[in-house]
Amino acid sequence: MKSVFFRIFLVTIFLSGARTFADNAEKKGSVLLYGEGAGALDASYLAGLFLSPPGAAYNIAHRIEERSPKPDEFGEAAVVLVASLNDKAAQPWTAEETATAEAWVASGGTLVFLGNSPVLLAESSSRLGRLAPLLGATQLQSPDGPQRVAGDSPITEGLTDEPWMAPGGWAGSGLTTARPLLTDGQTAMAMGNSLGDGQVFFFGRDVSRLNPSTGIQSYAQMIGRAILDGNVLKTASLREPWVLKALGPEISPTRETPPQRQTLKSTVQVTKASGAAVGLVKDGVADAVIIVGTTPSRTAAKAAQTLRQELLRLTGADLAVAKESTLEVSPSEEGTRIQTPDGKTHASAIVIGDTDIGKSLGVTSDDLPLEGYRMVTRGNLLFLCGSDRRPDGFELEGSNFAVSALLERHCGVRWLWPGELGSVYPETKTLAIGPLDETDAPALRIRKLRDTGGSKRFETDTDTGEVRAIGAGRSTGRSMKLLGRDLETQVKRHSEAGPWFEHMRLGQSYLAGASHAFSGWWDRYGAQHIDWFSLQPTGFRQQRPPREQFCQSSPALVDAIARATVQKFQEDPRRDVVSIAQNDVGVNSYCFCEACRKKDPVNAKPALVRYLIGNVSTFASYPALSDRMVGFFGEIAEAVKRQRPGAKVGVTAYNAYRSAPLAARLPENSLLVFVGTNYFNSEVLASDRDNWDRWASHAPEMILRPNTLHQGHALPAVFVKGISQDLKHGYQTGMIGADYDSIVHHWATQGLNYYVLAKLLWDPSLDPEAIVQDYCAKGFGPAAGSIREYFAALESHTREVSEKMGELTRDTLRENEADEVDTPYGAEFFIKRIPEFYPTEKIAEWRALLQKARGAATGDEKVLARIAFLEEGLVYATWQHDFFKALEESSGQKAELPEIARKRRQDFQRMFDENYFAIQFGSALWREEFFWKQTGLTTSQ
Repeated sequence: MKSVFFRIFLVTIFLSGARTFADNAEKKGSVLLYGEGAGALDASYLAGLFLSPPGAAYNIAHRIEERSPKPDEFGEAAVVLVASLNDKAAQPWTAEETATAEAWVASGGTLVFLGNSPVLLAESSSRLGRLAPLLGATQLQSPDGPQRVAGDSPITEGLTDEPWMAPGGWAGSGLTTARPLLTDGQTAMAMGNSLGDGQVFFFGRDVSRLNPSTGIQSYAQMIGRAILDGNVLKTASLREPWVLKALGPEISPTRETPPQRQTLKSTVQVTKASGAAVGLVKDGVADAVIIVGTTPSRTAAKAAQTLRQELLRLTGADLAVAKESTLEVSPSEEGTRIQTPDGKTHASAIVIGDTDIGKSLGVTSDDLPLEGYRMVTRGNLLFLCGSDRRPDGFELEGSNFAVSALLERHCGVRWLWPGELGSVYPETKTLAIGPLDETDAPALRIRKLRDTGGSKRFETDTDTGEVRAIGAGRSTGRSMKLLGRDLETQVKRHSEAGPWFEHMRLGQSYLAGASHAFSGWWDRYGAQHIDWFSLQPTGFRQQRPPREQFCQSSPALVDAIARATVQKFQEDPRRDVVSIAQNDVGVNSYCFCEACRKKDPVNAKPALVRYLIGNVSTFASYPALSDRMVGFFGEIAEAVKRQRPGAKVGVTAYNAYRSAPLAARLPENSLLVFVGTNYFNSEVLASDRDNWDRWASHAPEMILRPNTLHQGHALPAVFVKGISQDLKHGYQTGMIGADYDSIVHHWATQGLNYYVLAKLLWDPSLDPEAIVQDYCAKGFGPAAGSIREYFAALESHTREVSEKMGELTRDTLRENEADEVDTPYGAEFFIKRIPEFYPTEKIAEWRALLQKARGAATGDEKVLARIAFLEEGLVYATWQHDFFKALEESSGQKAELPEIARKRRQDFQRMFDENYFAIQFGSALWREEFFWKQTGLTTSQ
């Protein structure tokens, strides 16, 4: 990934002025562009920027070839650009080929050399004897000292004349007929030479390898002008003007206080129960049997097996599981007789799910809320009864939730993090429950913590057994290669996380969301309805699947989406909400046709829009698209309502339309999914909270879908107070669910956040401090106090980092920018500042707190192992500080950086092997790919 600071500047170049460079062209022809590696990227960028400029009223025919050129191929082309080539593979032209190139130029062609491409002219690697006829210079050499843009050529006219450092490139010296374009008076970094009726240009550096601080804008303009100065064919086209200028009205925003729609209160209802406790295990021997119905629900059957396994682990006793039809049961409030066919009698039983036994004693799931459960004792029976399916048959997990709640609330079990070390099972040889009567159900109908790295991201070849990364999993595959570990091990270890998600009672009873809904529409409708799709920077509406984008000004598109939405309801009547959310922006840009831009208020909050020039990502600031999108969503929602009254549609507040609209409002049959909250940037967090309230004032129901857990580059961070504040306020103002993307499994550094979040998703009224205190007490016993100090120190520091990030980005940060990985204030911006944000003295303070905890836990091997697990996070932080500090100072420590990188990689491998869930390197190293490439580090280092 190239520096985002290179990509961001591209917006400012030639969005409107390229047309004038070729207005005088007369001769027919086209442009051929050659390049390999970085040269191919340069060719793509230059073609996209200058040969198909936004707003141009003509086409310039062109073709890109990723190979070395041959002069006999130039033919009728008007311009040939040769970007960087493979030094070792490029074959110098023969004398005959050079003569052919000279003749082609002399007849009116324009030949542009870029970077190292003059190797084609070399008789040897040290001497370019054929240089003079074409380039008008006797040799090439490395420039030394500042360069200056000459001002006496139409190629440089109007460009800055400020000094520009050009280290490491090529320059021409001994000029004969060439005119310098970028020069220090002795050598020319860029030059042009007339040859007959044509011209030859030489630019000594690749565009994509320059830093924008070294005059890259002027440099790119010179190259573009050199191309367009040739006799390029121009033909009329159907290209529409694509302009980044909002044309909507100026709107005075209004501010309303969001209504209080829900009250925070405890979800669990405890009724005083009488009677004796139900004995389950005595001295390690089972007294009870686990009973399910004759035809149990899938959930009840699974819950019974889960409870059997968990009680075996807790007490050492193996309780049998039996269907009630295989037993002789005589239910009674005082005491139920339970006998097997062989005459064996059980003293007690745990009855899971709906059963005839429960029905006879008035214990069923009939009156339970969706996903709710009941734990109640009746004599010698313990009932765990759950809501296991909706009326329409959709399966729920109520009975499973009852099992997890029993183990937590009445057996002292905790699941701090995945795996054996993170599981807390008190030593229990005798276990009795009750008497009790408790009912519970989740406050939120959707409680999702996505499990990044799960099975959907990988596939296994059925013939070879080889594991392949697919989709988003490809980033994990690349990370494993950097780490020197195989993908199969990653997938196998990751599967161990599954039980944690089940025990934390995550799930949903409401089938709703707003995921990308329109993949495949280009293939189905592009040929017949091209006007439905977004206008691209090329001036055309062609899309590159799968993330096609729409034109929000097409009434026919509104009707088509409404029909497709109604069809989805008909195909699956169980759906509560059908998504009409737009695809995430990718290689296709949002629509900037004139009609769409008239929907964008000129004074909307600035957002960051991404698009491609050639194949190069480009970013620009533009008023948020929220009013346009909400109006579009509203039209579709109303059309759906007319066809299917009561149907709801799901929409998003995301990316360039995350901020609340100034005027447009969502209709009542809409569910809004809000993407926000960032605990590593105080400015973004304040903006997100403000946006939530603005949306909540005009959206009937909302789902919070943050990217929160991707932030912080796996470094030690605690933000449970922030999470608690936002979930509580969100619930009160209309939040019906939450979908967090994602738990990336940095348990040694950010695991406390995951744990508290899961608890609050079930019951937002819970006190986060009480959850943390319990976490420390149950997991760290005698060291609980010191561990609480440690987490408090991390939380304080996380707020400090958030404030620093806010200060760095204040007044410059655009809406949605900080949440995008490859934007100036995204992951790279944060990662480069790790030495500043996580100094060694701060890490030393945290290590001292863990050392204090270790002293308090002397002799408790389990607690000591958990403390060592947390300390892996500090080992990781130390390596990241040292590595990025050395990278920052690499000009003076070139020998030190590779050694630090080698040792860091070795320690990361050890952590992966010994403490897999401490840091998830599949996520962390993916975000570091840019820096590995920047340093030239290989996977062996």
